[in-house]
Amino acid sequence: MAMEEAQSKRDDTIMFIRAQHLGLREVEPMTEEFFTAYKIEDGIDSVVLQYRSYDSSGPFSLGPDINVYNIKLIREFDTLIEKQVKFPD
Repeated sequence: MAMEEAQSKRDDTIMFIRAQHLGLREVEPMTEEFFTAYKIEDGIDSVVLQYRSYDSSGPFSLGPDINVYNIKLIREFDTLIEKQVKFPD
């Protein structure tokens, strides 16, 4: 799956490219914590891919940025399946 590939290669562009290739279109994220979202709909079903990143550094330590992908299969208003992966830059 593309999420695992992005995680293993530590490449945050893999999912964006794959989403566009599969016909997902850019939309507003479902929640404020995410920066970017892509969605495709088929009748009452939709797949939503959301992305965010954050700085894992603390006050006295440096840390990498953490990338977070969240993908959901939604039927009407119910989430049927949800998966999330995180990986550092």
